[in-house]
Amino acid sequence: MRILVVEDERKVASFVRQGLEEEGYAVDVAPDGAMAVDLALGGPAYDRLLWNGSYYVQRLEAGDSTTDQYGDGCLADQLLGQWWAHELGLGYLLPAERVREALRSIVRNNLHARLGEFQHRARVFGDAGEAGLLLCTWPGGGRPEAPVDYCDEVWTGIEYQVAAHCLREGLADEAQAVLGALHGRYTGVRRNPFNHIECGDHYVRALAGWSVLRALGGIAYDAADGTLRLHVATPPGEFRGPYVAGQSFGRLHRQSEGALVRVRLTCCGGELAVRRIELPGETREVSFALRAGDQLAVEYEPASGPSYTVGHIPMRIHAPGDHDESG
Repeated sequence: MRILVVEDERKVASFVRQGLEEEGYAVDVAPDGAMAVDLALGGPAYDRLLWNGSYYVQRLEAGDSTTDQYGDGCLADQLLGQWWAHELGLGYLLPAERVREALRSIVRNNLHARLGEFQHRARVFGDAGEAGLLLCTWPGGGRPEAPVDYCDEVWTGIEYQVAAHCLREGLADEAQAVLGALHGRYTGVRRNPFNHIECGDHYVRALAGWSVLRALGGIAYDAADGTLRLHVATPPGEFRGPYVAGQSFGRLHRQSEGALVRVRLTCCGGELAVRRIELPGETREVSFALRAGDQLAVEYEPASGPSYTVGHIPMRIHAPGDHDESG
């Protein structure tokens, strides 16, 4: 059963959500009535009308032209809204298992190992023995005579979006396959890895690559209310990389040891004001700021898998100013 909670106080909403999830319910949270209506009507209708058992398709109205449409095709960015909802901390808009199955289908159907083996309708961004994620395929047939433009192209921005979403859903192998294809085309030998070409040089869609970094690092920051969010990052193990949050930037170090996750942020510049630290199902009110040279260390134990719930051990926080808080 799925429950919709409407509550504008984040701490209360988090507490209610945690309790319901511990009882086995799937929970959506909306801060106001307008969003609640969208969540209640939009997601279920989309899922009911467009799910074909493997991925989400397009349904045309009677009399609509099939020109520049994709119909029963497997569109690479069919889950763009769900990817963005995760980036904004909004949770699932569609059933979690169907989201994961759709991602598996996208990679299975659209990732081609040799892009030079078929005729491109429009622009060619991969050729010869190169691999890439096609924008749309028709695994069950039914490709329109004049399908959606650019369906036979590969766009690095879409590849990054799909890979980041796979990481957030625990599909590390699928993410690596997509990223391996992308990076194989932009090695610096034939193409500049700092200039992803699409509709011109330095095309902005490739900035979706930042979402891969966020998925690997397992953190997000809401500068409007000072919330630092920690989510279940994949693959498990150790990750080191940069972070950019609000007016702050620095180094991120994440380690997974069994069920325990340790996250350490080292501020190299700017200021990171933190008023709460949030894991799905648990929020801790805090008050500190990271400045150059400061470190923040957090330990927590999430539940297994990408269910975004937190275990029952205390979340331990060590922040500047000898701030030490245990639940």
